[in-house]
Amino acid sequence: MENVTLALKIHDFECSIEAINKKLGIDATESWLKGEIIPNRDGSITRKNSSWIIKSSIENSEFINQGIDDLLMSINENELLAFSHKYLCELSIVMKCRNENNIGLNFNKEVIKKLSSLGIELDVDIYMLSNV
Repeated sequence: MENVTLALKIHDFECSIEAINKKLGIDATESWLKGEIIPNRDGSITRKNSSWIIKSSIENSEFINQGIDDLLMSINENELLAFSHKYLCELSIVMKCRNENNIGLNFNKEVIKKLSSLGIELDVDIYMLSNV
């Protein structure tokens, strides 16, 4: 059993979150600004950088390429390219698995080319969860 979360992230920007929402044509799923207090922590702990994130989920890694395409199609790619020239942009993939013997991800050449042409870094985390 797998659960895969895809997240497109922009970090360390200097504009407002609303400006990113407007330019990309979609509201962030999560966002915060540098210096904001981190919720549920000691009141003195603040964010070290700004982050803008949109997330989506797929049930199985077999659909990873379609999931990435769908996520990228939901935004204004020209504006994303402009952001990637100034700020860190990444696609984060978090995969949580149970009872799997062979875990893997396959990125087709179109997805790799698209991420590269948009200046997006790729970050993949795979977690093997116990059944306990």
